[in-house]
Amino acid sequence: MDKYTKLFIKSSFIYLALGMLLGLHMAFGDMAAQELRFIHVHLMLVGFVAMLIFGVSYHILPRFNAKPVPFPSWIPLHFWLMNAGLIGMVLLYGVGAFWTTGPLRSLFGLFSAIIGVAIILFVINMYSVLRDEPEEKETPAPTPAPVPEAQEPVVEIKLSPQMKIAEIVEKWPHLQEALIQEGLGNVANPAAVNTVGKMISLEMAAKKAGIELFPLIA
Repeated sequence: MDKYTKLFIKSSFIYLALGMLLGLHMAFGDMAAQELRFIHVHLMLVGFVAMLIFGVSYHILPRFNAKPVPFPSWIPLHFWLMNAGLIGMVLLYGVGAFWTTGPLRSLFGLFSAIIGVAIILFVINMYSVLRDEPEEKETPAPTPAPVPEAQEPVVEIKLSPQMKIAEIVEKWPHLQEALIQEGLGNVANPAAVNTVGKMISLEMAAKKAGIELFPLIA
């Protein structure tokens, strides 16, 4: 699991614990429930629920859709912006910035906007992962006629559904072109085979592309 994927999930558990403690304080205080409801809601929804969704999405969705995150450098930025925005917003609300005018109120709005920017980064990355793009099949290059005097030795190929695309290409490089021609270019092309190709099995790639698995292996 990626470093920032883990950090999103770990931070969500921290916010869950903070929200729980704040909820207990609200349960035993007469005025605390009204004054702290905003902070409690944002710790639980933005801090716990949203952070957990971000972490799980970054880990699961690229694998399910056999497509890498297009802007991986945005993930650390997303993490730090989300935490800075949430912490700044709840602290400023706690000192009454929301109910005042002037610099404190503007700063409260700035931290809220930071959370909005962080969410937009996540939306762009995940939408790009889930978007289906029609893939053009490459025209196979003409194969030269075999020379009878120089017959190549027969290479035994044993494919299994669980083999990763990168493993197949590494063992039998000449199969890369065949996989691309069969419609698996998104995981078998040179740019993707050493990234997402290491995570996606032949079975997963065929299912995503809508290709019959066993005719493909044959």
